[in-house]
Amino acid sequence: MDSRRYELMHKDIAVALIEFDDEGKLTGAPEVFNEEHLPPRARRSRPDFSRWWADRAIPNTRKELNLFLSVNNIASTGDYLIDNLGLSLSDTYWIRPENSSLMWKDVNLYENSFAGKMSVSRHSGEFERISFSVTYSPDASTGGELPKWWVIENGIRYLVKGNEGGTSQQSRNEVFASEIHKAQGWSNYASYTLVRLPDGRTGCRCSAFTSPEKEFISAWELVGRKDFAKDEPFRENFINACISGGLTRDEVVKQLDYMSLSDFLIANTDRHLNNFGILRNPDTLEFISMAPLFDSGNSMCYRNLENISFSYSVNERTSGFYMSFRGWLEHVSDFSVLDVDMLPDDDIFMDIYPDKAFPQSVPRWLLSVYHRHIEFIRQMQSGKSFYDVQKILC
Repeated sequence: MDSRRYELMHKDIAVALIEFDDEGKLTGAPEVFNEEHLPPRARRSRPDFSRWWADRAIPNTRKELNLFLSVNNIASTGDYLIDNLGLSLSDTYWIRPENSSLMWKDVNLYENSFAGKMSVSRHSGEFERISFSVTYSPDASTGGELPKWWVIENGIRYLVKGNEGGTSQQSRNEVFASEIHKAQGWSNYASYTLVRLPDGRTGCRCSAFTSPEKEFISAWELVGRKDFAKDEPFRENFINACISGGLTRDEVVKQLDYMSLSDFLIANTDRHLNNFGILRNPDTLEFISMAPLFDSGNSMCYRNLENISFSYSVNERTSGFYMSFRGWLEHVSDFSVLDVDMLPDDDIFMDIYPDKAFPQSVPRWLLSVYHRHIEFIRQMQSGKSFYDVQKILC
């Protein structure tokens, strides 16, 4: 079995010497040069280090991935990641071949151009296909199951996302979530807009919220598998980790409360621990702020358009700290962090979810669910208990 040796880099800081087998997996024990600059998860154990690297690659469940790898003669997603030096538009980690003279300025995706799958224009409706290169592309490290890719337009890095199914609902959900945050005056979110994709369907995009001075560290990075195995209180552990990094308890709790309520409004079931976190200065390692809210596409009952009720969405299984919306809501400290009188009106809702894009009556049905969730929060804000509100509305 062949092996390849690389330095794990944090910008221009050599962090560890690592070795890959011929399947692109980490092998052996890394030789650590700078433990402080290791990814938080990679500090915990050798398996966590390996898992951190494996999770950096595109998931094998990505649609049409096998065809892409075959056409481009790439053995695995791990090899694809190595071919692209592990570069990402989420953080400033990368790998450098042993004895190479490459520097961060030579390869980073924030300041250098990169090959993208497609370029997208919101205005002209024209989509210019460009050649796809396996060299230094952010797509190799862009997670998630939906089709997605990065493009550069007027110097701005945009993530473009597709959907499951023909209604483009996940993209519409992202845009509606953005409308909620905008109406609330909540500034800490990634703003999504609708775009037409090369196949003629509707997708969405948002600009990168990271930079060479700000990297994303997920909640999973901060709490990790060890806490999960011990059934530790994830929420409190996450809050304490944020405080240890320099954030205040008030700002962390406020963001979590707002996230919980806005997710409930749109029945977002996918707030897993890689879908929120903090922004960190990669040079000083100090936490800057909570990361903007992003990735709200798996919401509005997108897989259950024929089987929804209020009780269904309250008790629906969710990801992250708690296994249902009820768990998230029962841990909200301050329901007033979201103003139910400052939300997008029905006309905005129907513009984003037009009748022509869905089976008959679905948009009106989703709108009624949305209104019931608003009323639930309103009742909780008036001082009623979770149990009493359920009796009234269910």
